Amino acid sequence: MITGEVVYKIIEDLVEWRKKKQTEIEKERLMGLSTICKLEILPQYVFRNTKPAIFGVRVVGGKLIKNLSMIDENDEKIGNIKNIQHDKKSVEESKEGDEVAISIPNLNCERQLKEKRFLFTNLGESQFKEFKKNKDLLSGNEISIIKEIADIKRKTKENWGV
Repeated sequence: MITGEVVYKIIEDLVEWRKKKQTEIEKERLMGLSTICKLEILPQYVFRNTKPAIFGVRVVGGKLIKNLSMIDENDEKIGNIKNIQHDKKSVEESKEGDEVAISIPNLNCERQLKEKRFLFTNLGESQFKEFKKNKDLLSGNEISIIKEIADIKRKTKENWGV
């Protein structure tokens, strides 16, 4: 309940409260969706080739979190991110511009990532459609990443996400 002595102050408080509430609702809507992420592989930072593969990446866009399923530019599944480290400390997430080390089990860097440059979130069709519906909540960079993921998926399935 909003109270005050002056009507104008009550109206200002109500408008401010409404804006905060709207922002909370939008954040909740976005939190229900998967995470979008594009990573640039840093080939000079391969710390371990296998069991698990540990290598450096730069977060080009979106947000990197643990257990995120990743694909390459050819829609080949790379694996799920087991751990993320920044300055030798485990972190839960990493934002755009960060350079971190990630570990992915059941991956051989030498064989599977040798010619690869970027990794992307492995989005399902239903997740993609949800992002399209909620694109007003996404940054321009996140929208371009979603378009790149759609282009990758459409190489193998023409009507993907339509």
